[in-house]
Amino acid sequence: MTCLGLYCGRLLLGNGTLSECGACPSGSRVNASSGICQECTNILSDYDWFYLLFMALLPLLSNYFFIDVTSKNRFECDHCKNVTLHISATIEAAISLVITILSFQPIGTFTIKSCESTRLSDWYTILYNPSPDFINTIHCTQQAVYPLYSMVFLMYLLSLKIRTSCVRWDNSFIDGKRRFCTCSLYSALFFHPAIACIHAVFAGVIYYSYPYIIVVGSVITNAIHFASYRNQTPVGLLKSLTTKPRNMVILMAHWLVHAFGIISLLSSNIKTNQLAYLCLIPTPCLVYVISVYFTDPDVVWDKENYTNNDSSNFAVGPDSMNAAGSGVAATSTAAVNGSFREMGDQKANNSSKEIDEAIYEEVVDVAEAVPLKE
Repeated sequence: MTCLGLYCGRLLLGNGTLSECGACPSGSRVNASSGICQECTNILSDYDWFYLLFMALLPLLSNYFFIDVTSKNRFECDHCKNVTLHISATIEAAISLVITILSFQPIGTFTIKSCESTRLSDWYTILYNPSPDFINTIHCTQQAVYPLYSMVFLMYLLSLKIRTSCVRWDNSFIDGKRRFCTCSLYSALFFHPAIACIHAVFAGVIYYSYPYIIVVGSVITNAIHFASYRNQTPVGLLKSLTTKPRNMVILMAHWLVHAFGIISLLSSNIKTNQLAYLCLIPTPCLVYVISVYFTDPDVVWDKENYTNNDSSNFAVGPDSMNAAGSGVAATSTAAVNGSFREMGDQKANNSSKEIDEAIYEEVVDVAEAVPLKE
């Protein structure tokens, strides 16, 4: 007899009897047809492995960012020390990921038995505890997606532990003084728990949407990186990109992350001809460089000022505005006076009669060019 609820099951006892309905033990899941908890024997799919790599990349990329920000001024542009910190962070993240994988069944191997995730509710079993009489609740909360949910927490804990243990070695190796790496360490103490909290609440949503998060995030961060360049012209962007190794490394990192997102999208049913989508990796970079002249705020502002300055040369006086209609009436009096003043300066050596004739001819031309409003 099956139990109420999606995740409540019975255990088969030694004497051949069944237990009461409840949560299945870790590493097992209820069989929908029999209602008995069965051990999970599936192995992680490619999509699951990419999900674990994505969750491992989140603290690593955050670590890269804070190392770059906090060490930019401290090391006085010593790129070797900065690179050493990045390599150290990569090794720490790799060690924590490997130890986490080896810690789950079967222990000591890179083959992990898992319970397959079939729906979004598998990540939120706490919301599906049944209440038969609407008073008493049968608690069947369990890890229905074992071990994808728990191993991420273990990986973050090991990563933070290794990070705090290696900070003294980092400081001694880099400069011989224990003060340069403390800023990136303190930032790790903040973003590791923050990412863990995000995983605790939004794990299911992230699992089903992380390929799109990667692709969209890499495009946005790529645009932010290019927007930080001072020279916002196609030639200036390419020059800054090719002459500064840091900019080229950041661009390559964006391309790798973008490729990771595309492969994750295709991982469920990847085919050889679909690998052609990898050719789209440089597209965000090319689009930004090509369209920067039309989207840079400074360039657009200069164009607007130039247009306004040109239009002010065709300003006319108040009397002519009434004759020309509402189109000319929109011109400000200040612009008209300025235009007359400039014309008067240019013709200061001429007689007043010649100036009046020139002004009259200009006003007539403008009035004829603007259609009257009926």
